[in-house]
This record gives sequence, structure tokens and C-alpha cells, in this order.
Amino acid sequence: MSQHANLLIRDVQLIDGTGAAPYRGDLAVRGERIVALGDLRDWSADSCIEGHGRCLSPGFIDVHTHDDSNVIRMPEMLPKLTQGITTVIVGNCGISASPVRLPGPDVPDPMNLLGRLEDFRYPTFAAYAEAVSAAQPSVNVAALVGHTALRANFMERFDRPASAEEIQQMRSALRQALADGAIGMSSGLAYMNARHAPAAEMHALVEEVGAAGGIYTTHLRDEFAGLLDAMDEAVATARHGQAPLVISHLKCAGVGNWGSAPLALEKLELAARQHSCHCDCYPYTAGSSTLDLGQVTDDFEIFITWSDPHPQMARQTLQAIAASWGVSLLDAARRLQPAGAVYHNMAEDDMRRILKHPLSMVGSDGLPNDPHPHPRLWGAFPRVIGHFCRDQGLFSLPEAIHKMTGLSARSFGLGDRGELRVGAFVDLTLFDLPRCATAPPSPTPSPRRRASSWWWSTAPWPTATGNSKRAPAACSNAPLNPHNPDHHPRRKPMSIKRYGAEGGTGTGGQKLPFSRAVEAGGWLYVSGQTPMKDGEVVEGGIIEQSRLAFQNCLDIMAEAGYGVEDVVHVTTVLTDARYFSSFNKVFKEIFGDHPPARICSVQDLVVDCKVEVDVKCFKASRA
Repeated sequence: MSQHANLLIRDVQLIDGTGAAPYRGDLAVRGERIVALGDLRDWSADSCIEGHGRCLSPGFIDVHTHDDSNVIRMPEMLPKLTQGITTVIVGNCGISASPVRLPGPDVPDPMNLLGRLEDFRYPTFAAYAEAVSAAQPSVNVAALVGHTALRANFMERFDRPASAEEIQQMRSALRQALADGAIGMSSGLAYMNARHAPAAEMHALVEEVGAAGGIYTTHLRDEFAGLLDAMDEAVATARHGQAPLVISHLKCAGVGNWGSAPLALEKLELAARQHSCHCDCYPYTAGSSTLDLGQVTDDFEIFITWSDPHPQMARQTLQAIAASWGVSLLDAARRLQPAGAVYHNMAEDDMRRILKHPLSMVGSDGLPNDPHPHPRLWGAFPRVIGHFCRDQGLFSLPEAIHKMTGLSARSFGLGDRGELRVGAFVDLTLFDLPRCATAPPSPTPSPRRRASSWWWSTAPWPTATGNSKRAPAACSNAPLNPHNPDHHPRRKPMSIKRYGAEGGTGTGGQKLPFSRAVEAGGWLYVSGQTPMKDGEVVEGGIIEQSRLAFQNCLDIMAEAGYGVEDVVHVTTVLTDARYFSSFNKVFKEIFGDHPPARICSVQDLVVDCKVEVDVKCFKASRA
């Protein structure tokens, strides 16, 4: 029987964001959700796009941006939209637009990367979220709280550790921001205004992040000779706070540190076996930031992009400026400050190794407020696809897309994004692989001429480059909240029903402070279930325990009016990898002809408990 959709995209190579092989087919959309994939020749639609064999993927997610104020001031977001980016993570490297109270008159380094004093007008995260919503940017926004921003609120000077009182003030502000929708906290410990923060200060703040279910990202304290020790510090901090860790733009900086990528990646792998650890990477061998006296050297080229006291010196090398003034490199750098710089401080082989690694995501780290930005602002994502994937064969196309979509969404807790699957949001990028950029665009490109990927949504859109101020229907205009995967301010209001809101019972019969399940918009989220009866773990082997854990889920589902055929995703935790085969037998027994998607990991659980499962269900009739 023929079915109808709002939008059909026909005859495309579907790259679903999971790393799976592409397949030829169609995609159907109703409202803001994908409703069907595959051979949809019998479907009709209000609107149809003929893909002619082009690649259709989830919208790209830029996990490392400094677009905090730009999503409000320049909501068209052309540097992102023309790359196929539909979601940005802001608030990286310890700097964020909120919650911030700056006394002025100057914006402390490196917060000046985000704009001038007038751009820091959001004393609370709620105020920032409201401003983003009002601006209606063309991309989804998820926001971190910057550690340096917190310091700026409560510390008159930065050349010391925070006091106990200041830490408590920062914790309180961070806790409120997380409650208002921030997805976690970032740090930039390499920067002057954060480097005096000791491990104890960071541990205290990341405790708040972990308690809220957020993520901790960090610009490491040292990306040069002390890289490995800095990685150890970051991992220890994240573990202490029980928060997932993302190392920002992992690199081996400095000539003396070139060739260290295998050691750094080995350390990342070891940490990831015990704790959620990832990194992001941009596909270039140059860093871009403020001019840091600690990085001044003649070992590599330093390109000046702006200078407040000497704007005429922009677009020259520091070496050339020093020669023209007849002074040393360090003295020239002092004269130029505050200033911006591009540091050609990485080796190509190191960067390729990190970019290729399965724990690495793609982030542009573009600087939209730099008057002469590094090309990564406009060209990072096409460069991954066109240069490193297609031309260099560094990884397959599904792997490349996974690094820019599914892996990013999962790592940052962005529900129902990053994958092409039924029920996911309509964040889509349609691109022509042969036309993707082979080289980075110039620092001042024409967005229309340089566009190498096309963004489509259910909303009317004048051009592929998105030169309209109207926000796409599939985009969220307020910061995304990972604690509520269906958070979407422009959706019609939906009812939320909580089952067992008074809390279940844990081992020993104590009350637990969460619902057994929550229903919203046709979706049912069932809390993790273990093989328990009457608050106690039932002894038995993995098969018996798996059956009971699933039965506990099924009982809750039945209470809410959902059946096994409505399950779309299962999350599984096993305490021993050797249980995998036995668990699979029970899984097949439970789901039969309705196999849902699944993720399985090995972690510690409560004593005598071998397995924990949770399920996500969807029923269209209740949407």
C-alpha cells in the first residue's frame, strides 16, 4: 500500500553514520523525523529531491567550535552550513559566552576569541539559551561551560589557584548552567588565565559535571613536551568526576614532539578501556589561537592574523615583523599583544595518525571572529572527505562520515542525531563526492563558490548554500540538552509521563531517585534494569540473569502500553566479555523477528550482577 511523506529524497547512496557500508535507496521524512529508508518507489510526497546517486548522510556535527556569539550575531552560519554542518558544539577550550560577568574594560585572553566586551552579556546560561532561541540560527547548538569563563566571574586575578570560596561559587554557577541545559564543561589549561588552576580545582568542578551526566572536554595543559603527562592529568580528572572525556584537538606540537602520535594514541586507548575517552582533531598541521609568548620560537612559522596595537602587521609572519622592527621574536610578540596567530607546529604524519584513529572525531576549531581566519573555518569537513578520504584513502567514506556524525552524537549525548535511521531527526547532508574540495579554501572565500556540500531540510530553502536567515525546520534554535534527547524548542508542546517517579528500589531495598521509565512524544525511555527481584540481585548465570533483566524491562513497557515490537534500541552492559555469546542467545530469544539496534559494553556493576539493559521504544500512534 502506498504511503505518503512530507519529503522524499530519492536515489542516493545512504551513509548512515554508524560506519556501515553505504547502500542505494531513498529516504522519507514526516515532520522533523525520518520515517523510512530503502526502496520507497511506492511512496508519494509533498516534495521530492532527486539525488541522482549522490551521497546522503546525517548532518555533520562540528564538535569543536568557537561560535558561541556568532550563532546569535550571524545566525546564517554560512561557514558551517556550506560545509554540510548542521550541529555545532560551542564553549570549547575553557571559554564560553555564558555564564559570564566581565567587569571590563578588556576581555581576558583567550576569551577575546569569542568577541568584544559587548558580546559577553549573558550572566546565566538560561539567558544565553534564550538569546540563541530568539536568533534562530541555521544550525543546532549544544553548549559547554568554559572553566576560564567561570574563573572570570569570581576571580579578580588568574595567576593563582582559586580559593575554596571561589571554587564553591564556580561550582554553584556550573551546577545551575548544567541544570539549564549546558552539556558539560570545557577547560583550556594551556592558556595563561587557566594554567594556574591545580588538579584539585579541576576535580571539584568536574564532580559537578559528572553528577549532572555531562561531558568534560579539555585543551590540555601541555601539547608540547609535556603532552603525555597532560593526558594523564586529563584522564585522572575525568575519572575523578565520573564524566566522559574528550581531549580537544589532540596534537603533538613543537618540533621536539614530532613523531609522538603513536605514544599519545596508545595512552588514549589504554584510558578508553576503563573510561569513556575520545579526542577531536582538525585536518591541518597548523594551530590557530591568540598569540602566546610561550609558543614563540623560530622552529616553525608563526603567522600573525590580527593585532590590536599594530593592526597593520596582520597577515605577516612574526619573523618578518621582528626583522622589520629590528627586535627579537619575543620582543616583537610582546609589542603585538593582544594578537592572533597561526602556528605551523605539527607534523603531517602525526596529524594523519590522530585523524584516522577510531577514537578521534572531527572538529574544525575555526575562529569566526578572526579577521584573517585559518582555512579550517570554512574547509575542515570537505577536506576530510575530499582530500583525506577520497584522494588519500586515509579511511573509507563510511568511516569518515562516522567521525563527523554518529561518533560525535554518541560521544556528546546528542539524542536522535548523527544517524540515518527511523525516528532520528532530519539533520541531513547531501553531497557530491567527486566535487568535494581537494584543497583548503582561501581564508576569505566566496561561500557560494566554495560550497562543496548541500544541506537539506523539510523547510523551504532558497539555495544549497543556505543564504537565508530563516532557520531550517529540523534545527533546534536553543542549545541542545543531552539529558533530554527530544529537546527541541520549536516542536509543539508534548506531554511527559513518568512511570515510577517516586523511584524504584536498589540493592538493600533503598529508594532510587529516578523514574522506571519516561514517555514523551511517542518515545519511551526505560531505565537500566538488572536481574533484581524485591531490591536484590538474583543469583544465577548470565542466561538466567539476562532473561530476568529483560523481563523487568518488558514489565515496565507493558505498564506503559508498549510491546517488544516497539523497541528500537537496546543498551547493554556486561561485566565480562565472555558473556557476549550467551547474551546474544537471550537477545534473539526476546526479540525474534523484531531485532532492535544495540550497543554493548563491558563495565563493572553492583556485586553479583552480570548484566544491565535499558531499552528505547517508539510508537507512532502516541507521537
